[in-house]
Amino acid sequence: MEYTLKQNTLNKNFLLIGLAVFVLMSGLVAGGYYIGKQITGGSNENSIPGFSKEERTDEISEDRRNAITNVVSKVSDAIVGINVEEVREVRNPFFDDPFFRQFFGDVGTQRQVVRGLGSGFLVSSDGYILTNDHVAGNATKISVTLTTGETVQAEL
Repeated sequence: MEYTLKQNTLNKNFLLIGLAVFVLMSGLVAGGYYIGKQITGGSNENSIPGFSKEERTDEISEDRRNAITNVVSKVSDAIVGINVEEVREVRNPFFDDPFFRQFFGDVGTQRQVVRGLGSGFLVSSDGYILTNDHVAGNATKISVTLTTGETVQAEL
C-alpha cells in the first residue's frame, strides 16, 4: 500500500513538471513569433527588410561562388561518362586446392566479361578524352556518353 502511495505522488510530480515545461515552451514559441514579426515588419514571408526574394537569392548565389564552382560552371560540358567492357581471364580459387582438383581435374581459367563505369574529360576539339587507367586501361569496348545525352563508341 505504501508503494502505491509513493508512486501516485511521484506521478503527480511528473505531471506538474510536464505541465510547467509545456507552458514554458508555449511561451517561448509565442514570444519568438512576436519578436520575429517585429523584426520582419509583420510580413508573412521570410524576408530581410529592404531586399526582395530575387535579390536575396542572387546575393546568396554570389556568396557561395568560389574557385571550384567557377571552374565547374565553365567546363562542365566537357565532362563525359565512360562505360567499358573488359574480358578477364579468371580462375576459380577452389580449383587451386588439391582436394577439389581430384574431383574436377585441372579446369584452368575461364573468360569473363566485366563491365565498368567511370568518367573522363574532353581535352581537345577532335575528341581526345583524358581518364584514369583503371577506368579504361584494359577495355575491349568503350562507349562515351556526352552531357548532351549522346552516346558514341570510342577506342583506346
